[in-house]
Amino acid sequence: SEEDEEEEEEEEDSSSSDEDEDTVKVKYVAQDVPGHPAEEVRAARLPVKQRWKGFMANLRKEYGAKDIMVSYLDCEEDTVAIRSQADLKIALKEHFDLNTPSASLRLFLTVPTKPQASTNSDGMAGGMADSVADGAEPKHSMPS
Repeated sequence: SEEDEEEEEEEEDSSSSDEDEDTVKVKYVAQDVPGHPAEEVRAARLPVKQRWKGFMANLRKEYGAKDIMVSYLDCEEDTVAIRSQADLKIALKEHFDLNTPSASLRLFLTVPTKPQASTNSDGMAGGMADSVADGAEPKHSMPS
């Protein structure tokens, strides 16, 4: 459809003045993304009416990560996760309400660690050495 073609063109070329009026400057800060330097910052333009699924698909493709978490700092300096269309809308609204049009919205990107890593570190602190010393297999609990 024509809408699909327009979306593809927007993704490839975001330099026209019409698009600038309907976009927000963003800076992606890769905090813990494998294959990217720590605190790597990349600038881009994000359509104001960006759909969540397309946004995440683009990030997964750009950063080569299946699971990627997005967050921003709100006006109270809290780190707020963006996990849905509604969250993205809130982040954009707050950005527009508090900043000049030329300001960039900083979005922090992280790739979640595997559950095993946090279980292992929890287990080590919680007495895993005792169960191993007794000859028992280390116990790994699954989050419920």
